[in-house]
Amino acid sequence: EHRIGALVVTNGDRKVVGIVSERDVVCALDKHGAAALEQSVRHAMTAKVKLCTENHTVNQVMEIMTTGRFRHLPVVKNGQLDGIVS
Repeated sequence: EHRIGALVVTNGDRKVVGIVSERDVVCALDKHGAAALEQSVRHAMTAKVKLCTENHTVNQVMEIMTTGRFRHLPVVKNGQLDGIVS
C-alpha cells in the first residue's frame, strides 16, 4: 500500500546502524518463519550499510549502488541520517 522498499535503522543520535529491505524481511521469514515478525528489527537488518553524503555525485552514487547490488543508499550529513536515495 505505501510502497516502502527499505527502512533505515538509527540509534538515538540519528547515526545509521542498519537498513531493513524487503529482501531482508523475506530472508528472515524464510529462516525463522512467522516468528520473525515478532523479533527485534536488529535480527533482520543489514548492519554493514554503505552510505553517501550530499556531496557525492549522481555517478558516484550509481556506482556504489551498482557495485554493491542494492537499491537503497542512506545519505548522511555530519554523521546523522539526512535522507535516502532509492
